[in-house]
Amino acid sequence: MSDNERGALRAKVRETFPARHAGTADDIGHAALFLMTNPYVTGTVIEVSGGENLVPSVF
Repeated sequence: MSDNERGALRAKVRETFPARHAGTADDIGHAALFLMTNPYVTGTVIEVSGGENLVPSVF
């Protein structure tokens, strides 16, 4: 993927995803920290997607 294509994809993600950015390691870390520190949460799946599943695919 060229730099121009990569930049265009990032712009499309910013325009399309409800979170307005592509996921980062910090986004995953925040979800993991929440799961590790909340004793009431058990046996659940948390999707860390920035809302990607709510909009048409950009890929």
